[in-house]
Amino acid sequence: MVRAHTSSGSGFEVSTTVRVAEFPEVPRSPKVRADLPVPGVASLDRKVRLVPDLREVWSYINPFMLFGRHLGFKGDFEKRLAQRDPKALELFESMEEVKSEAATFMKVRAVWQFFEAESEGNALRLFAPGGSEPLHTFPFKRQRGGDFLCLSDYVLAPKEGKRDHLALFVVTAGEGVRERSEKAKNEGTT
Repeated sequence: MVRAHTSSGSGFEVSTTVRVAEFPEVPRSPKVRADLPVPGVASLDRKVRLVPDLREVWSYINPFMLFGRHLGFKGDFEKRLAQRDPKALELFESMEEVKSEAATFMKVRAVWQFFEAESEGNALRLFAPGGSEPLHTFPFKRQRGGDFLCLSDYVLAPKEGKRDHLALFVVTAGEGVRERSEKAKNEGTT
């Protein structure tokens, strides 16, 4: 496609012609295998798990992200902590206090569920078990170059009356956390 633009002013006129490449309509990227059997899942029921011991949650936290990115520590936190660097020790102790306090009120829960899924072009549709109408449709963007990938490409087409599946999950810090955060903010203790 060619687009032309003309602009004038101060006694001058400038014309510009721009060629815009059109991207092909790709229903599915050829880079994603679609010749696989549709796998089954053990259950399509919603699962809820209470995490009573927060040490489990802390074990999943990346120290580089926590101390470096979120808390602003410069350098290799774990190395500097092992070397007993005063700033690293102070930050570590502060975080341990936060963990102790959090253990007194946080009720972490995880919720997940598998849904039957179908893709249609760039859209991903989720269904209740055996449902004919989607519960929800997620529209996604497709890469405009390279392999032309889209998230919907990773869901297999129905085969022999079976749909592929997709799991969704949410993790919450629990009831009362927002109120406690607001109270701390209003009291100036954050």
